[in-house]
This record gives sequence, structure tokens and C-alpha cells, in this order.
Amino acid sequence: MNIVCFQHVAFETPGLLTFWAASRGHRMSTVRTDLEDPLPALERAEGLVVLGGPMGVHDDATLPWLAAEKAALRQALQRRLPTLGICLGAQLIADALGAKVFRGRQKEIGWFPVTSSDPVIGEGEVFTPLLWHGDVFTLPEGARPVGSSAACELQGFRYQDHVLALLFHLEMTRHGLTELIAECAGELDGGPSTQTPEQMLAQDAPFEAIHELAYRVFDDFFGASPA
Repeated sequence: MNIVCFQHVAFETPGLLTFWAASRGHRMSTVRTDLEDPLPALERAEGLVVLGGPMGVHDDATLPWLAAEKAALRQALQRRLPTLGICLGAQLIADALGAKVFRGRQKEIGWFPVTSSDPVIGEGEVFTPLLWHGDVFTLPEGARPVGSSAACELQGFRYQDHVLALLFHLEMTRHGLTELIAECAGELDGGPSTQTPEQMLAQDAPFEAIHELAYRVFDDFFGASPA
């Protein structure tokens, strides 16, 4: 499978997705949309990943490249290209599907429990992914919620059979989180749903647990064997 990945900043990479794709025989090519890399012809792609970033869905006025990415994303969705959105990527998908994207009542930064309403993750299962977001979204018409947390009632959604939008970070590695903390430490406001760097990096167990789940989710969505 040929998967294209839209990346928005140097320090938010595909992370675990790179290792997963290689292990499954998929080809993943990354496009730095923030550097105005030429957008590929998605007609030749078999999957799309839209990563996170510190910018917002409505920052078109200050980020001229964002409009072109939004247009490409809308085309991908119209073509029913299998599309995975993570954090900002999920917000961009929600916006493209007509949902509202807005500032949440508080930031969620750290490892926090999410209760699943998703059959692949396991309905009613509680898992603990890495969260790093301030903006949230409403559920697009016709979409199915993936889960909720204490601070955010909608942690993601599936739309038909070709969209998976996740506010949380299944792709995050220890190295990736270290980089994210270094670049975005100013977002750590000490709020009730914001952990310290020490808390986020204290143990390996959260990474190991979420990576096992990530492989299951990615396999189900994109396929476990070479295309």
C-alpha cells in the first residue's frame, strides 16, 4: 500500500507509523506541507495520514499553505481515500466534514484515560493514550464516536469506512514526546488535565501499551499485509 503522510512541523513526525508501515510492507512518503512541499497526486495514493501540529484549523490567514492542504484533504475524502487524522489532522478532517472546531474548556496534555466506544479498540474498554490538544470538535453528521475522556466528550470518530480521526496520539514514541515537550513547553499551563514533563516521561509502560493498541488499530484501518 502506498500511504502519503502530511506533516506540519519538524518535531511531530509519523513516529510509530513509520515502523508499523515498514513491518507491514507498506510504503509511506512524508510531505512537509508547512514548507510548501509539492502536494502529490493523491489519485496514486492508497492511504493518507494527516499528522498533528501546534497550529489551528482556522489559521489560514497566517499560514498560506494551509488552504492548499485543506483542498487536498477534501479531495481525498471525496474520493473515499482511507484517511487517518491525528490531533490537528483529526480537527482538519472534522472541519472538512462540516463539523465545528473550537477551543475546548481546558487543555489535555499527558497520559489520561479514554473510554472507548469503538469496536476495534473495544467498546467500553478504558485505555490511556498520550493527549496534547487544546482544540476539540463536534461530531460530523453520520460519524460514529471513538471515545471520550473526563475533560473531552469526543476523542475521535469514524466516518463511513474510509475515515478515522483521533485526537489522541497512538503514533507517539518516547523520542517524539521528548521533542514535543522541548518545542511546546509553553503550552504546559498547570491545568487539571496537564501533566508535567516528568510525569509524561516517567515510565515506559504507557508507550508499550499504546503501541500494542496502535498496531491493532492501524492494521484494521489500513490492512496488515502488503497491498
